[in-house]
Amino acid sequence: MLKKKMIEWFAGLPVRTKLKALVAGTLALALLMSGVVFVSYDRARQLDDTVSAMEALAQVTAQRSQAALAFNDSRRALENLQGLTPVRDIVSACAYSERIAEPLAQWTRNDTSVSVCLSAPGQEISVDGFVVAVAVQSPTGVLGVLTLAGSYQSLDQRLRYLVLSLLAIGSACVVLALWMTRPFQRMLYRPIVELASVARQVEKGADFQVRAVKLSTDEVGEAVDAFNAMLLRLEEDKQALEKLAYYDTLTGLPNRRLFMEKLARAIAHSRMHDLAFGLIFIDLDNFKWVNDTLGHDRGDWLLKVVAERTRSAVRDMDTVARLGGDEFTVILLELTDQAQGEQLCQAILDALKPPVMLGNHSHQAGASLGLAVCDGYSVSIDGALKQADLAVYDAKAAGKNTYRVYQRGPD
Repeated sequence: MLKKKMIEWFAGLPVRTKLKALVAGTLALALLMSGVVFVSYDRARQLDDTVSAMEALAQVTAQRSQAALAFNDSRRALENLQGLTPVRDIVSACAYSERIAEPLAQWTRNDTSVSVCLSAPGQEISVDGFVVAVAVQSPTGVLGVLTLAGSYQSLDQRLRYLVLSLLAIGSACVVLALWMTRPFQRMLYRPIVELASVARQVEKGADFQVRAVKLSTDEVGEAVDAFNAMLLRLEEDKQALEKLAYYDTLTGLPNRRLFMEKLARAIAHSRMHDLAFGLIFIDLDNFKWVNDTLGHDRGDWLLKVVAERTRSAVRDMDTVARLGGDEFTVILLELTDQAQGEQLCQAILDALKPPVMLGNHSHQAGASLGLAVCDGYSVSIDGALKQADLAVYDAKAAGKNTYRVYQRGPD
């Protein structure tokens, strides 16, 4: 459970923090393992050296104690043992006499120490300390046994110093490694952070035109290339969907949905700038005859020609749209007066006059136009549409291939 929580916690950290943690953790683990091996080896070597040194010291003390043991001189034997006081690791010493079969002299460093006295040579090493016993010999034979009991005080002090030194060196190495590897860390996490930033930007604004910057040629760089390619496809798909949603697939003109939005904007623009706008309804004459007689392919071609000629007859600021079938509309922005709107209606009729070749048939593309000149304060979307529609009926009633302007009736 704890392991799972730690993994979840680590997974939630930023990439930058993860890299720093990995660098510091890996180096710290390597230093720890090296330190444990080094300290263990040093401890074992120092223990062997200490025991060997104590054995040598015991041999020297045994030689000095020959006379005391030979003559059972306990005072002289105690003086020899007290001579070990400067050696801090020795906690007790004992001179065992073979002649009397008991300790002749015993010395301890303090009252709490227990004197260890062996009757036979040997060594005993434990976690609490060590014991070295050597024979005291004379030319006539063994006089007794000299026993030294030691502690690990010096070894423990050395161990503490060594551990503290390794901790200090290890900490300095970790800090130095983090500082020295900063450029390499930045090379690793910067592309990921940049990619995440662009992904969040796309998520918030649905802007598929942004691109992530490729900062490396490794797997992360390949991921950036794949991400940018995905954004390009999404952008193309979005544009295709927008075109299907807002533009007529046959003529490329704005469809009814986009026309309604642009008409709403035209009314708002009229109110803001206190300028009139115009709305033209275009209804092709005899279009049903073309479809029924020459076929729908010829009819579609005629619609494309009408769309192109109408676009060329109006201004760049104006919007030509196809509502469906043979119905087109034109939104005229910023009209100075009704006469300007009528001039544009006549320009459209003139543009449609040249015959259109529909296969082997030359067709005169006539149209009936209805113009409504409006202002943003007195008309709504539905009102503008109704006025232009009534004007178209007037044009058809007048004999087709002409235009009429909506005239407001008496209130």
